[in-house]
Amino acid sequence: MNIYRTILLKSLVLPFYKQNAGLFAFLIFFMVAAVGRANDVGLLEYHLSFLRGMMTNFPFLLFTLCAWILYALKCAQFIIDTLGKKNYGFISLLSLKNPMEVYWMLLLVQIVLLIPVLLYAFIAIWIGLLHHWWQHVIIILVFFFFLIICGALKYQYLLNHPDKRRSADFWKTVSFSNYSFYWLFLFRYLLTTRKVLFLVIKISSCVILYGLLFGQSGDAAALRMVILFYSFGLLGHGVLIYTIREMEENNLAFFRSLPVSLFQRFLQYLPFYFILFIPEIMVIEWLTPDHVSLTEAILLVFFGYSVLLFLNSLLFIQFFKKTDYLKIVTGLYLFIFIAVLAGLFPAFCIGLFLLSIYLFSQYYYRFEKK
Repeated sequence: MNIYRTILLKSLVLPFYKQNAGLFAFLIFFMVAAVGRANDVGLLEYHLSFLRGMMTNFPFLLFTLCAWILYALKCAQFIIDTLGKKNYGFISLLSLKNPMEVYWMLLLVQIVLLIPVLLYAFIAIWIGLLHHWWQHVIIILVFFFFLIICGALKYQYLLNHPDKRRSADFWKTVSFSNYSFYWLFLFRYLLTTRKVLFLVIKISSCVILYGLLFGQSGDAAALRMVILFYSFGLLGHGVLIYTIREMEENNLAFFRSLPVSLFQRFLQYLPFYFILFIPEIMVIEWLTPDHVSLTEAILLVFFGYSVLLFLNSLLFIQFFKKTDYLKIVTGLYLFIFIAVLAGLFPAFCIGLFLLSIYLFSQYYYRFEKK
């Protein structure tokens, strides 16, 4: 059976990691390389703080489990799409083999696909055992037990029932509404085409935010450092916003010719970016008021929301090249840095929000993608 196991790994697992290599590199950068030292907090302390929060705070553990489920769904979608391709029809011949032997091979495939999250979960379980956090350890063990077992069962079912290989069924159930609000098209695009990019950016942003805020005691100097590092996660959304705007101009350009007022057009982006920012809002809410005051929490939320709106409005001036856009995003960080050090951060947040409205109103009808 070694030859069959090798074929499965090379046909299903290797292409998955090759296809998502860039995103894994981005995640490693944010989890390792982007973590510097601030207030005597380095890489080890950063991850220990995150793991401690995950193993002692049930809402944060629940958020982490949801992120892991999304990753597992991404893996399942890739397997289903691959099994449905004509070039991979030879894999269906495995249905003629012993069902138990095939299941063990698919179980191995599921485990190898989940290695990125299994490694981190293993460290979390080890930390939990050392500190006797039995309840959360059991939750994680049971979670991955069912995730691995059920995933392999799903793959075997699809292997034996070729007519059931439809990867879009789950995402069709989260279409939010049957009404054609413009911002729903943007969400459908994220959930069907950019799930992994969305997941990586949101997890990175939330992890950075939680690691920075957990343990804070309201010191003004510490809050300034939080804002500076928090900005990295926010500005990382620029990659996601760039892909959304690119999709808009390629597939939704018809909306520009519809009889819709400029104010209503801007209102389409307000709920979209607010919902997009909900994970960070939840993290801030969990840490309020124990680690951050209510005023600071409101300021962080308003700042993050304003940054997302500004990055979107910026691409209505002209559709910059990716390198030029990243340079502008870097320049924005320098302005944030100056505003924080000068004590003008609240005024900067208000100005960024108003500038977003101004840029959108002035350049929306002038915009033309070259």
